Amino acid sequence: MLPLAVPMLITLALLQIVGIYGDYVFPSLVLNSTQHTVSLAIANFTPPAMAPDINAVNIQLAAFTLSAVPIAMLFFALMKYFVNGMSSGALKM
Repeated sequence: MLPLAVPMLITLALLQIVGIYGDYVFPSLVLNSTQHTVSLAIANFTPPAMAPDINAVNIQLAAFTLSAVPIAMLFFALMKYFVNGMSSGALKM
């Protein structure tokens, strides 16, 4: 039974990883000021004082875009299993 459930288990794992990786609210409540997730570190970024003309929003946007690359690569690597897992319960046999 487990080999038939592998696509569904991979789909659930992928959805959980995406949800945990991009979470902002829960880590901001739980973690102290020395611990940061990727989202918290980027959101708390301030440019150095010696470069006041740097727009922090542009740098944050670039950082958030780059932080999405590992999740996109994981999704594209497991897309076959994701589609199988999502469609396995939708068809009546």
